[in-house]
Amino acid sequence: MEKDYSLLDKLFGYREEELSENIEVDTRCFKQILKNVKQEDIIKLIENLPDEYNEIKKDVLNKIDELIANYNIKISYYNKKYYKQGFKDAIDLFNTCKE
Repeated sequence: MEKDYSLLDKLFGYREEELSENIEVDTRCFKQILKNVKQEDIIKLIENLPDEYNEIKKDVLNKIDELIANYNIKISYYNKKYYKQGFKDAIDLFNTCKE
């Protein structure tokens, strides 16, 4: 099945840069519905905890970084997966209509 997606991988690669340029537009659209929570603000709150919690602060900050990294990996995976599936579906539909 990997061969089926090799052409899709190439097409996705060409479109990926263009798609990422649209993030700013998407961000403005989401601004009204997303909570205004920033990683930097959370880090500041944690760093302002008393020094006696240094070990806990370090662990929490590491877990936040890992959580964000996991989230970004998942988003990237699903973006690619569903872009390619949508493109494949469009080709299938085109071929079906052509028959």
